[in-house]
Amino acid sequence: MRGIKKVLNLLLLFLLVGFVSAANWYVDRDAPVGGNGQSWGTAWNNFSVINWSRVQPGDTIYISGGVTEKVYEAENPVFEVGASGAPGNRIKITRGVDPGHNGEVKIRGTLKIWTKKHIEVFNLSFIPRINPGTSIYIVGRYNYSVHDIVIRNNFINSSGQGMHISGYNPYFYSSYVDNINISGNTIIIDIVNDAQTDGIYMHYIQNVFIEDNYMNIYNNNSEHNDLIQTAHNANNITIARNVLIHRSRRTAHPENRDNGLMMHGLNGIIKIHNNVIARPFDDGRLGIVVYLAGGDNNTVYYNMTGPNTTIYPYNYTPIIYFYNNIVVTDVAGNGVTIVAANRGKSDTVDNRSEIKNNIFHCFRCSSTVGISFLIPPQNIDYNMYSMNGSWILNYNGGKTMSQLRSIGAELHGVEAKAVFVNPDIFDYRLAPGSPGVDQGAVLSEEFRRSLNGVLRPQGSGWDIGAYEYVSGTTNFHSADLNNDGCIGLSEISAFVARWLNGEISLGDVSGAVSLWLNGGC
Repeated sequence: MRGIKKVLNLLLLFLLVGFVSAANWYVDRDAPVGGNGQSWGTAWNNFSVINWSRVQPGDTIYISGGVTEKVYEAENPVFEVGASGAPGNRIKITRGVDPGHNGEVKIRGTLKIWTKKHIEVFNLSFIPRINPGTSIYIVGRYNYSVHDIVIRNNFINSSGQGMHISGYNPYFYSSYVDNINISGNTIIIDIVNDAQTDGIYMHYIQNVFIEDNYMNIYNNNSEHNDLIQTAHNANNITIARNVLIHRSRRTAHPENRDNGLMMHGLNGIIKIHNNVIARPFDDGRLGIVVYLAGGDNNTVYYNMTGPNTTIYPYNYTPIIYFYNNIVVTDVAGNGVTIVAANRGKSDTVDNRSEIKNNIFHCFRCSSTVGISFLIPPQNIDYNMYSMNGSWILNYNGGKTMSQLRSIGAELHGVEAKAVFVNPDIFDYRLAPGSPGVDQGAVLSEEFRRSLNGVLRPQGSGWDIGAYEYVSGTTNFHSADLNNDGCIGLSEISAFVARWLNGEISLGDVSGAVSLWLNGGC
């Protein structure tokens, strides 16, 4: 234990030295021309004049928001990040924290992270460009890759895609986008134009975490717009605790389709849990709420000998864990569709895939759920089907609950109408007395934190759906000293001190540290 303490003390000293040596830089549109960026008085007055050669790993760039707000018109219209951080020392870009500069920073344009690594962007606002355009663009190109990018706690109101994240053909160009964390953002697309207005679009990527975001899309006129779309080798993706609302009522281009999760080209391990995924309005078209599909034929050459075969393994059979989601639609005659056939190219997912603890809600559907991949029937269980159709699930043909149970599926499933708190304003929490409370399967620790931030279970068992119904006492993590549902720096420090004093085990502290490093809540 004494040796561990010495190592920890040296580590803390190293971190403190890193913090001391990091520099702060300043951008203020109203600063005089010719500033060196070293203070508010000598701030760079434009994104284009930032001297990126002076910005080092661990540095922070503060952008002035004035007293209340400032609008920045990005050039070209692009604000491009011009330097990379280092492992453990990201370059941070955020709004000012000093009085007179801590107002809202509004950027009209595109933030581009092009072939850079170790960047963190937070507490900024993006407002629609005059012409359609993406708000945040994270791109690897040719022989340059992108790694370790954090986009958190931003407000994004886009006139195009909210975020576009893409690598290049990794076999030929050795380019990939890896380890991307998108958390705590609000993404709003509320505009009528003919652009593709996906909330988040991704391809040639791996190890992407989309967590704790709110997304609301409305565009009646576009080519198409999906909440989240993937294509071509999307490896190891986690989508957790998001509220994803697609409220378009299409008035033009009826041949196009608007979808919730349109995810094909999937590989590796895909975890989708504790989300609301809703397409609640009937526009008379065949939109899909959830589409999950394996690798496509375009990835076949990644199985050849080459420099990046370990980064983008060819795999037709992703493992999909679809847990504790609420999936909502009201499209007459269609319904909630979960498929794993990549437009005819592949119809297989790994037999370890599971679909459990989900609510599938559609009261105008002739069927609720379509599953075109035949994972073992026992891996489809503890789901609730809230619908009016004659059958509830298309598993090798439409089946009723009794037919599903006869083949070993949904032995603990529930067929009942979900009672939500206020679905008219997209509040899909289970109301008191609703079916689904305490009726879910017990899953692993990773999936315990519900969309409303509390740990499962709060009653006699896990609830079905994304929210855990809370009545009376809430079970908080023992490191959450003030019981606010979040673990802060002071709390994690106290918890680590208890470990150093031998009061708790390393296993106890590792879970708390993991929560803290991932945002604390």
